[in-house]
Amino acid sequence: MHAFYEPPVSWIAFIVAVSYLMGVACVYHALRVFGVEGWSAGFREIAIFLVFCGLGYFVESWAHVRTPYYVYATEFPDRLPRLPVENWSGLFRVPRTTECATFCKDEHDKLIGRTIPLSVPILEGSMAYGALWTARLLVAPVWLRPLLAGLVLVTIDALIDPVVASTYTCQGYVVRKGLGFWRWYIDKKDLAAWYGIPLFNFAGWYGAAMFLVALAHLIGWGDDTRRWLVPKLSRRPPPADRPPMWRGVLLIMAVVAPVVVVRFSPSIENAMPPSVQWATLAAIVGGTLFLVMRKARIFRTDGRVRPELTQAVFLPVAFGIVALILSGQFIGTPTFLIPALILVGAGAVIAWWPYEPGIRWFADRLADVDRFIRLHYVGYPWMLVMLGAAFSARHGTRLSAPQIGGMLLVALSFHIYSCVMNDVIDLTLDQSQVRRNRDLLVSGRIERGTALRFALVQLPIMAFLTQLLRGELLPVALLSVACGLMAVYNLWGKVFPIPPVTDALQGFAWGTLALYGAAVVGSISPAAWVVCAYGAAFMLLINGIHGGLRDLANDVANGRNNTAHWLGAMPDRSDQYTVRSTTLVVVFAFAVQTLLFALVGYQLYQKWLSYDAAQRVAVIAALALIAAWCHVLLWRLVKPGPARRDDAGSMHAFAILLPLLIVFWPALNRPMRVIVPLCYFVPLLVQFVEPVVVWFVPKLKGEMLTADGNA
Repeated sequence: MHAFYEPPVSWIAFIVAVSYLMGVACVYHALRVFGVEGWSAGFREIAIFLVFCGLGYFVESWAHVRTPYYVYATEFPDRLPRLPVENWSGLFRVPRTTECATFCKDEHDKLIGRTIPLSVPILEGSMAYGALWTARLLVAPVWLRPLLAGLVLVTIDALIDPVVASTYTCQGYVVRKGLGFWRWYIDKKDLAAWYGIPLFNFAGWYGAAMFLVALAHLIGWGDDTRRWLVPKLSRRPPPADRPPMWRGVLLIMAVVAPVVVVRFSPSIENAMPPSVQWATLAAIVGGTLFLVMRKARIFRTDGRVRPELTQAVFLPVAFGIVALILSGQFIGTPTFLIPALILVGAGAVIAWWPYEPGIRWFADRLADVDRFIRLHYVGYPWMLVMLGAAFSARHGTRLSAPQIGGMLLVALSFHIYSCVMNDVIDLTLDQSQVRRNRDLLVSGRIERGTALRFALVQLPIMAFLTQLLRGELLPVALLSVACGLMAVYNLWGKVFPIPPVTDALQGFAWGTLALYGAAVVGSISPAAWVVCAYGAAFMLLINGIHGGLRDLANDVANGRNNTAHWLGAMPDRSDQYTVRSTTLVVVFAFAVQTLLFALVGYQLYQKWLSYDAAQRVAVIAALALIAAWCHVLLWRLVKPGPARRDDAGSMHAFAILLPLLIVFWPALNRPMRVIVPLCYFVPLLVQFVEPVVVWFVPKLKGEMLTADGNA
């Protein structure tokens, strides 16, 4: 039998601190209500919060008897005895005996009664209380609020439970190792599971939230709810009765929620098969999401941010993603990174949805950061360094979490150094560029000296991280070459008489990141050289043609040169966004693109990338489609004559990196098959933040367009 994985005390202390901080935040909110609305409203809020926590403690006690499939770690300092619900035979039937339940009960006996950490019901009660207020501040229809709260808690738990829990078989063998805060015992024949966590756990979170929020409204919570039962937690006279239809809906929810939870329990006779569990939970969560999105456009989002409530909702989400990354679990379960990122985004939306000023502030600051350091382009250096490292790791080893994190930070620092230094040197030029009006440097919101220091401080950061990763001469030398070549381009890129030369130097600077990644984890392989060459040629095309055509009018007006202009392209005097391309531009652009496809074609047929027949067919078919798409986009970008070319250029810059991913992806090991695409695609999502914000808060549309100068 495998030994149990005991969680580090530091992580236990972290989650306990988070739980109590959430509880304090909820009490603080109740005290704020006390100061604004009077003592009766304040006591009502505290009572509701305590009821939520108390019911959480009761449910934990019930679950340890009725569904004994998990055990909390002994490292929790605040473990308490559970309630003796097994003595309440009139309310609870004896569950059917299973191997997992028996094993789990034996583990409970070893804890001598102290089986429930107090921090857990406080965590549960705080999340439910935060969800309750989130629904109210959105002014969601009363009948929808219990469902919205259930969706909130399922979203949060779908992220944190797979990270903090470990899963074992009924015989005690490890199935999936998380932080080990609690141990689940499951039999796959009886229990459907999400990354090792039984689905009945998520049904429990959903049902508990729905029950608690429905109960809160039934007993008279909320000034915007017309109470039709005598309020038990407030001495205010009850307003007029609510129509019986809504009373019936809330009563039904309060009754149905526990029934749903019990039906998911594996300890009842005729328990649902795993396939039915999946179908039922998917229908519940999907139906709730549909209803919420149907009503989302009528939600009100104009209140001031209440940090204590956002903490109660988003703090566990933040803990989950931080723990997933810092503990290195994403290496063992890389596919969980994808739903984890989605759940983090959903958690952030839910936590701040009621607060229009907060949403607007976040979107504006993210846009400022993106314009300052070109955040949405950081996927390019990340992909280069990861691919270079992935094919140069020592035989039989995987990249570790510190190696991956360290190399990504080095690539980010190099990206910041390159982009910010370029903006500092070209500030006078950029100030005459209409497209750059909102940039922090151009608008004067960041001083030139501050930006210069920020760029230069990246050099010691990169040196320090490289020393930690692998303090040998080769990685340091490669990084020095890259930084030096980038400095050469930034200083003389637009004044050198033959611009393709400086563009090529800059391209090799970026491509060197692939060689750097290889040198950090092993030796430089032929595959790393291919990635380096592809990265260099990509930047030669992007900077020389895409950027050259985009900035042509401004560069020519200021006496600067670029590759597109050197090849004969000229700005149209009647429209600053229209550029006249030439046949030489077309030939140059398609020659570089042909080189890019030749590199991936060469890589595809090398013997050390042994794809099976199906993979070869899939890769070749995908390459053919991408090649056709890239050729169409590139022709739209460079075709001779006058034209506006921005949209084609942006899309082509995205598409032309896909062949590199397509060819290398089948040869990556399992973790890197997830990590490398995420490194490329996730930063690109920054560009979609403002459209998403406008969808959730429609009245911000005019303000954001005006701020962007496009209204």
